[in-house]
Amino acid sequence: MDILQVLKQELTEEFSITKKFFSRFPKDRNGYAPHEKSMKLMPLCSHISDIFGWAAIILETPGLDFAETPKLEKIEGREQLSAKLEKNFKVSAAAIEKAGEADLQPNWYISMNGHKLKEWTK
Repeated sequence: MDILQVLKQELTEEFSITKKFFSRFPKDRNGYAPHEKSMKLMPLCSHISDIFGWAAIILETPGLDFAETPKLEKIEGREQLSAKLEKNFKVSAAAIEKAGEADLQPNWYISMNGHKLKEWTK
């Protein structure tokens, strides 16, 4: 089984679904939350669009230290949200395309201030 091909296919399918969802993002409802403890709609969708860039980050780095991540850009509306999703999808799709099976073997980690929280193969 070609794992990279499966990953690329899954990324593309999820991108299509998410793009359709983002195209229906309600105007002037960035702060909507179904419950007071729920995450607001715009920060949640912005986070989802960030996740589409993670494949490139994982393939191209040995790990991620959350203490060193740059501050994320603030998204104001549907157009910015869709553009961010598109950009992150393209970066990750390109990283998967140029990767080989051997690139999946090294370990990758997440950490906080240099303290490894979790480590597993890419």
